[in-house]
Amino acid sequence: MSSEKNYKKITLYIVFFYFFLLSFSQFYNQHWTSILDQDPIIIYNSLLISSGFEQEYRDHPAYTTFLILGGIFKLLSIFFENFKLNELLLSDNIDQKFQLLFYISRIINTFCIFLSIFLLSKILEELKTKKITSIICIMFASFFLATYELLYLIRSEIISLMLLLVSIYYFLKFIKKENLIYSIFCGIFFALAILAKVQIIFLIFIFIVSIPFLFIYLKDNLDISVNKKFYSYKTGIFIISIFIVFFLLYQVFLGIIFFKETNDETFFLTNNVDFYFF
Repeated sequence: MSSEKNYKKITLYIVFFYFFLLSFSQFYNQHWTSILDQDPIIIYNSLLISSGFEQEYRDHPAYTTFLILGGIFKLLSIFFENFKLNELLLSDNIDQKFQLLFYISRIINTFCIFLSIFLLSKILEELKTKKITSIICIMFASFFLATYELLYLIRSEIISLMLLLVSIYYFLKFIKKENLIYSIFCGIFFALAILAKVQIIFLIFIFIVSIPFLFIYLKDNLDISVNKKFYSYKTGIFIISIFIVFFLLYQVFLGIIFFKETNDETFFLTNNVDFYFF
């Protein structure tokens, strides 16, 4: 058992340094205005929140994202200058100060991706997954194309996914321990995940489909004769097959079209890596 835990720890250390080095090599010479879609918007609105103002960006609220990043800016403002909007605007070099905020935001973003992988490993642990299976799942998540996209951008998706994984983790603890506090935490993080990115409901749907299987798997003393008949393992295989077919179609057709249109050469390095890996 101890050697199994050591393997998991080593795998997670490798994943952490892999993500950090890959992210650092991409953002260390990148200007904070180079990707206008979300990077400056999230930094600026988080700065507004930390300075006591209301957010201005409401097309895509991202409440949880601004709350987390703004909270970190607020904490840093206690010890350092230029982490409040009025101080930054009075600075002699606004561009340089915003660049610092960009670096901090990207580091936090990278850390959130690692936390998501770590939470996945904890969920697999709660599901009593074998060592080799857990490592393979961690590697799949690490090489998934969307992981690289989120690694190179400051967006709400990774925070939403991270919070959903926390919610799932507490739900599994609730099934096993039957402690009400776990269900409360599950609901809190579930709500925060939606407030970060409402599209997370698509992943929530997949999780809801799996709930009967979780009860069957984790509750040995549960009368599951009806559930076994309705939610057979053949049904589970059929559902998984649909998602795999959709994934392959996306990668072969839409993914190639998308990356032909992009102007960022960084993405070409990781284009379809997960497709070949799967």
